[in-house]
Amino acid sequence: MKFVDSIIRNMEEAFIAAGISAASVVLFLNVVLRFGFNSGWEWAEEAARYTIVWIVFVGSGICARKGMHLAVDAVAIRLGKANRRILRMFVDAACVLFSVYLVLYGYEMVNLARETEQVTAGMDIPIFWVYLAIPVGGALMAIRFSQDFLLAYKREEGERAFEAS
Repeated sequence: MKFVDSIIRNMEEAFIAAGISAASVVLFLNVVLRFGFNSGWEWAEEAARYTIVWIVFVGSGICARKGMHLAVDAVAIRLGKANRRILRMFVDAACVLFSVYLVLYGYEMVNLARETEQVTAGMDIPIFWVYLAIPVGGALMAIRFSQDFLLAYKREEGERAFEAS
């Protein structure tokens, strides 16, 4: 499991770094072109927007791995270790179910966009490439929450499985 985790982690982090870098460079150059030369790329803002959409969905897997998703711990801090572990497993199971829902619903959106041959306004690329971020992000979250569930099941404590990664 650690080998697969390291491969996924490296791919996620490389994608995020490349996406942020690409969006930043494209937007910076577009600003320079627009204000310095009274010109610009029509597709730059749209490309950056869709890159950020992908960054958010891929980043959701990183947040799941590090336990960075929004959480209310008012109940958990009042529980003992055993009950905290049970609560952690319940929350992870609910998150896996939600993530699977994202994958299934996202897959339907991708197929609908492919069938209707929708394209983006500025870049004229098939919109399903943008929508594909939803099932990919959902799958990454499902993997991470499943890993955390399994590790919480094997442990005595209710701590995050991949928090230190």
